[in-house]
Amino acid sequence: MDFDAFARVLVATTCLEPKHVTELCDVFAYFDVGQVGALDARRARLAWRAAGVVWNEQDLISLGSIGQREFLKKSAQYLGRVEATQIPADKWRSVFSVLDIMQKGEIKPDGLRTFLRSTGVDATLEEVQYFIDACSKYGMADAVTEDDFVKYMEKIEKREKAASVEPEMQGGANSDSTVDVASAFDWH
Repeated sequence: MDFDAFARVLVATTCLEPKHVTELCDVFAYFDVGQVGALDARRARLAWRAAGVVWNEQDLISLGSIGQREFLKKSAQYLGRVEATQIPADKWRSVFSVLDIMQKGEIKPDGLRTFLRSTGVDATLEEVQYFIDACSKYGMADAVTEDDFVKYMEKIEKREKAASVEPEMQGGANSDSTVDVASAFDWH
């Protein structure tokens, strides 16, 4: 089966949309530095992390190398599970776990900046520190904890939803999209 047919079947049978398949293919290509058409377990984990997919280490232990199609199928499998069980607070905890590269329960500015750059967001250290400070309950911090991050992102989400109520009441068109981390940085 050629790749286009595979992509159509994937879109028809999973929660992925065509744009998601394209984005996941771009992420895969970015991490396939040798252009061999496969990622080792370490690169696959980094690629999934960049795409917002967080697998347990046990899920990846038996993974030797993974081709693009298997990468897409596993991504769809994960995203389908998340979509079926997603609770608003869990969404931000999942995002935090993606950003917590060292898995220490905190996000430090240089780690967050490295992660953002790996996903194509070119943030300065000052912008990242501003975000960390905004998340911190004390307004200044060397790192942000998971609870502070979740509270901050929920506050941003509520603010965006409240701002979208006014146009709706006036008959304007509204989307049901949720806030993303980039909007919390005000990088539009």
